[in-house]
This record gives sequence, C-alpha cells and structure tokens, in this order.
Amino acid sequence: MAFKKGSTKLPFFLMRYYHSFIEFLLIAIILLAPFDYGGNITIKPLIVVSLISLLVIFSYLFKKVREGSLVFFLTPLNLPIFLFLFLSLFSLLYSIDKFVTLHGVLYLFNYAVLFLIVINNFSSNKDLRRILRIIISLATLFSLLGLFQYLTSTVPFPFCSEGRAYSIFITPNTFAAYLILVLPLLFVFFIFKPRLMNQATTGKASFATTVLLIIIIINWLAFLATQSRSGYISLFLSSFFLSLLLLRKRKFWEFRSRFFILFSTLLVSATIFFLHSGLFMKRAVKETALKRAEAIVSPFEAPSARARLKFYRSAIKVIKKYPFSGTGFHTFHLIYPSVKDPGFRKETHFYVHNDYLQVFSELGIFGFISFLALIFSYLHFSVFLISRKPDKSGRYNLKELNREQFALILGTLGGSLSLFIHSFFEFNFYIMALMITLFFYFALSVVVAKETGLLKREVKIKIRAFWRKPLYFLLPVFFLVLAFLVLCPLLSEIYTQRGNRFFKKRNYREAEKLLKKAVFFGPLVSNYHTNLATAYNLLGKREKAEQEYKKGVDLSPYRVKNCVDLGWFYLESSSKEEREKSLFYLKKATLLEPSCEFYNLRLGLAYQKLKKPEEAIEQFLIYQKFHPEDLRLKTHLEECKKNITTNGPG
Repeated sequence: MAFKKGSTKLPFFLMRYYHSFIEFLLIAIILLAPFDYGGNITIKPLIVVSLISLLVIFSYLFKKVREGSLVFFLTPLNLPIFLFLFLSLFSLLYSIDKFVTLHGVLYLFNYAVLFLIVINNFSSNKDLRRILRIIISLATLFSLLGLFQYLTSTVPFPFCSEGRAYSIFITPNTFAAYLILVLPLLFVFFIFKPRLMNQATTGKASFATTVLLIIIIINWLAFLATQSRSGYISLFLSSFFLSLLLLRKRKFWEFRSRFFILFSTLLVSATIFFLHSGLFMKRAVKETALKRAEAIVSPFEAPSARARLKFYRSAIKVIKKYPFSGTGFHTFHLIYPSVKDPGFRKETHFYVHNDYLQVFSELGIFGFISFLALIFSYLHFSVFLISRKPDKSGRYNLKELNREQFALILGTLGGSLSLFIHSFFEFNFYIMALMITLFFYFALSVVVAKETGLLKREVKIKIRAFWRKPLYFLLPVFFLVLAFLVLCPLLSEIYTQRGNRFFKKRNYREAEKLLKKAVFFGPLVSNYHTNLATAYNLLGKREKAEQEYKKGVDLSPYRVKNCVDLGWFYLESSSKEEREKSLFYLKKATLLEPSCEFYNLRLGLAYQKLKKPEEAIEQFLIYQKFHPEDLRLKTHLEECKKNITTNGPG
C-alpha cells in the first residue's frame, strides 16, 4: 500500500506498527539499562541505549513530518526536566573535564527522550501495561538471582562481600533502590486487585491474586537480603506517607482486609527469612548481619555512616569553592582526591553517596534548585492528581480517577518517593536503571492526567509541504551524524585497546598509528592524549610528546596522573630548564591528592635529581611516615644528607 498523493497521515497499518515499534524500543531501553554499572565504569550499555533513543526520536519526527505538524504536549514536568538538562549541558563551559560532563549529559538525554516520547505517543495507561509488566518481571528475575546469591553466599563481582544480595548491580544498596521503586507499586496493585478485575471470573481473579502475592514475596525477600538500612528506612517512610494518603481519601477501610493480608504476609515472610539466616548462614555472614542490624539503633556509629559523613564534608568543601558554577556535571570523582578525608589514603570513591550534595557540587546553586524543582514538581503533581475532587459541574470535563488510575499514581508515587528519600544516602541519580524507571513513572503520571482531561494543552508547529521533502532527506542524515558521534567513544576505546596490545609487544610504531585514531575519535578524552604522548616519547618524538601531554593536562587538569606523567616527562629531559618545569607539575600532583604519599615520593626524587637535597628530604619524610621500613627510601635519605654535608645546604 503506497501513500496517497497529498496525504498528510500515515496509513493505518503503519500507524499500528509505529506504536508497536516505539513500544519495542522503550522496552529495549528498560531491559538494557540495568547492565550499565554507572558512568565511571562502562560506556557500552550507554552507547546502545543512546542509539536506541536517537532511533526513537528519528521515528517520532519522521511520523510528524509526514503528518504535517510537530505536536508537543505541555505538562508541569516539561520545564524542570529540560531546564535541568540545559543547565547540565551549560556546565560544559566551565567543567573541569568536558568529556566526562558530555558523558553525563548523554545519560540525561536518554531520560528526557523516554519522558518526551511516552507523553507524546501514548494517551492511555492501558497502552503502557506491557512496559509495566516488563519492569515488574525484570525486578522479579533480579530478585531471584539476588536470593540465590544470598542463600549460597556467592557474589557477582570479586570486590563484593558475602551475605548480601547484589543481583547484577554494583552494590546491594543500588539493588535495594531498584526494588523500592517496584515494591510500592506491587503493594498497591495487590490492595486494589479485586476492583481491577471486574470482568474476570472468580477463578481467574484468585489465580492472578495468588501469582501477584508470590511476586511480592520474592521481591520483598530479595529486598531484605540486600541488608540495606537506608533502603529499609526509605521504604518505611514512603509506605507511611502512602497510608496517610489512603486515610485522607478514606480508601483504607474499604480495602482493609487486603491491607491486613498483605501486611501479615510481609511480616511472616520476613520473620521466616531472618530465622533462616540466623540458623543456616555462615558464621562470618551472621556476624556481619548482626553488626548491620545493631547500627540501625545507633546509625552514626556504623563505619559506613562515618565514611558517608566524611564524603559529605568533602562535597561541602567543593560547594564552598564553587558555589555558583560547580565543577561540571558528573565530575565530582575528579575533584574529590583534592578534598577527600586524609583517612582515605588508598580508597577511591566516585560518588558523594548523597545525590543532593553531589548535584550541588557539580552544578552549583542554580543546578541544585532546578533539581529540587524537578522533584517537587513531580511530587506536587502526583499528590494533586490523587487528592483533587471530581468536577461535578461538568464545566471542565474532568473525570475522576478510576481505581486503576488511582493505583498507578499511588504506586509510582510511593516508589519515586522511596527513591528520593534513599538518595540522601546513595547515588541513585547516577544509575541508569533507576533513572529510566523513575522517568517512566514521571511520564506515566502525565498519561493518566491526559486520560482524565486534566492536561490538554499542546504546542503545534505546522510543517509546510515545501519543507517536507528536504526534511525526509535531512532527518536520516542528522540521525546518522548523531549516531556516529555517539559511537565515537566506543571507536576510541577499541583503538586504545588495540594500541595497548602493541605497547606490550614493544611495537611502538603500530601503537602510535592506533592511538592517533583513538585521539581522532575522542579528542576531548585526556587519557587518549597521554597514551599517544607516551608512544611519541618512546619513539624519540619529544616535541610531539610534550604537546600531547600538555593537551591531556589542559583537558582534565584535576586528573593527577596527567600531571605526574608530564612532570616525569620533563624530569627525563637533558635540558636543565625542562627539568625545572617538572617540579611545577609534580607539586601540583601532591596538591591534587595530598592524601597519597606516593606523589610526595616522586616529588622528592625529582628534587634529589635536581640537586635540592633539603626539599627532597622534606618530601621523603612525608612518605616515610607511612612506609618506615622502605629500604630504598633510607638509601635516598642517606644520599641527600651526604650531599648536604659535602656541598652544604641548597
């Protein structure tokens, strides 16, 4: 079937496949998101999800161009979402590492696309049931895996500790955050289930209720197995708030029997679970669990709580230094070594473990306000949807929420509120799986509001027939260009890995060729420049090596390794003037990470080589505090003292 000449709408069969295609892409994003372990660890899932987001945008725009007009629905969440996205992108101007900030903005782009596409393509919550089932099914599968890990004392990664459920997530607290997004939704579905199945037979309703109860128990036990104290507190506070809303709407007594069945089931399953853990788990695991339980009574005595307080102090130092601009989105881990507590000498931390402080430190006061505006806009909008009275006059044509819509809004509000509370103790905003689910909840609340007639306003941009044919050509080109840019980090990583293989084989010429390509595809990544500089240096191309080392420092001035590499490069020079330059960069390294004594050792060696024994001894003594038995250090100290005796001080 061909398009009719002059037609402005897609044929019916293409419209049907278009919605299925969009739904399929959204499901793909939701399925892939949990396999991204955070922006500082891996980029491959992010790239795949970003390509899917681009395809979704391209499909939507192509459809709208064919129809002759671009239509965007106006919602209370549009402004805070896109303002926060804009301020994050604007932080590129002053970011301490532009690539890292771009990387972080790419995450936000995916969340905004998901929200935009859902609210502009779906007009009923019934259209989104399949996606909701996918989210619940995925959480249940992860819960089964987490329970298996807990009961068999297995861990998904070498650095994980036994006795806590991780599933596929990087920490048990992140897994708990994922579950607290889903559990309130399951609780509400169970309480309202009989009324949601008016057309179902009694047998089918009973079977569905039993299945739902089993799913709740699986997710609930996995949540307990995470042993996440912040998760427990967040879910309790959120559930308490939901109960108040139900009491206010006078819906509690109407469903009190279902509520007490649910409460009794959760209580009994929790009792059996902890009894089993006390009787059959390994002794070391039991001791760890008991210590974590004791910490609930005195939370500030727990080691993890004390560590978090130190993270918070570090974040406050950054906020005081950059109150208005911040350091650039997603860059806290780069500036953290310069402000971290001296007690964390060897530990590396990427997050503040408090989303609010981290956003403040990265985006400044204006970004922080926009972040809070986004959260409060959603909470206010959802509470208003639940609490508003029906329009009995018929003047505004507003419908009252039916029980299914009420359950959806209440459940998603409970999950979102749990996550917002949990974010006071964790880095949820930087985990894709959590944010994809959260922004889907945002969009779902808007779709329900559209159903009731509460939201009707939209922006319509007409596209003249003259522009349609050029747009048919430009849209695919635009998509391919953006897709190429999204793929560039992956291409850079591939060439870097291949270049490193030739480094190991001492084939520096081949390594140089491959690392040049890595720099071409990733010109903003400082590590690629320093890798290429190392290849140039080994090939005797010192001028080119110096240029690349400097580019690395300029692109990411807070990366300590870049300063050390450039300083050591100058120190190896035959020119006295260049050797003097090395001191500037090696001193800077000690300031960027004052808690790492190894940089003091390197600075001391540089002073010794430049025949400045007094300064060398000062740096060596700092290193000696932590390594008093280092024999090589004693040799260096003796040589410096001998030089002072022989040649005099200075």
